[in-house]
Amino acid sequence: MTTLAATGSASRRVTRLMYLSLAIGSGVYAGVGLSKAFSEFPALEPWFAWSSWIFSTAAPLILGALALWAPLRTLRIVASIYGLLFLVVMLVWAPLQVTPGLPGQSSPWTNDIMTVPTIAIAISWRARPVWAYVIVSALCSGIVRYASDPAIGWKLAALDTSYNLLTNAVFTSLTLVTRSGASRLDSAAAAAQLETSRQAEAAARVQQRVRIDALVHDHVLSALLIASRDDAPRAPSETSRRRRSRLCRPRARCDPSRSPRRTSSAVCGHRSPLRATASASRPIWAAAC
Repeated sequence: MTTLAATGSASRRVTRLMYLSLAIGSGVYAGVGLSKAFSEFPALEPWFAWSSWIFSTAAPLILGALALWAPLRTLRIVASIYGLLFLVVMLVWAPLQVTPGLPGQSSPWTNDIMTVPTIAIAISWRARPVWAYVIVSALCSGIVRYASDPAIGWKLAALDTSYNLLTNAVFTSLTLVTRSGASRLDSAAAAAQLETSRQAEAAARVQQRVRIDALVHDHVLSALLIASRDDAPRAPSETSRRRRSRLCRPRARCDPSRSPRRTSSAVCGHRSPLRATASASRPIWAAAC
């Protein structure tokens, strides 16, 4: 049976493509929100502001570069670390904030790019853990929004939570649907390959059976043809004996000493004109007698 060597090829290609697309999208997100992130740096500890921004920007780019050659297991591990550490960055935002609020009561820049780690998790995890991450990350965004500036009130924080939940849910659904489509394509390809293998095996068995039947049929016909002959030999020795006896019959006719029925020399010595004429047309082996 043919081994299913190509099983999962569509899922692998789609997964790598999504990681690469995620890297491109994260670069766009980082470029758009660069000015806002820099404006909020004075409100945070300097080391945390720079390290969190570099981590959040570089991790997806590294993931996209690894998607070109690294094993999928490595990509999933890197994406999982990135998604979990991003939650840590969101949770430690408020304790490491050095001002009572952010400039212009804006939301933390982490809330603006949280879709990127959510998609990374959606590519790497199963459906149920992914949806759990979506809910937890949305709740964290609301907590960070309220903790960064309590003056905004809990209603605005709840609205931010709902917005982030809906946005992440849409992108997560698209990601999971894409993965599911690739998996169904792999299943269909594996089923088609298995069916093709079974059909090939069945055709090979039928062809082999036809060959065997043809050989048996030829053997039976040969045996019947030989058996239908009157002088069909029963053994090779019998064949040789009968051929030798047939070759000796012409010699016995002209040599009385070799013939089983001895004839007089006068009869053999006198040849009629008709026999003399026939002797001219005898075969070479008869003339030799």
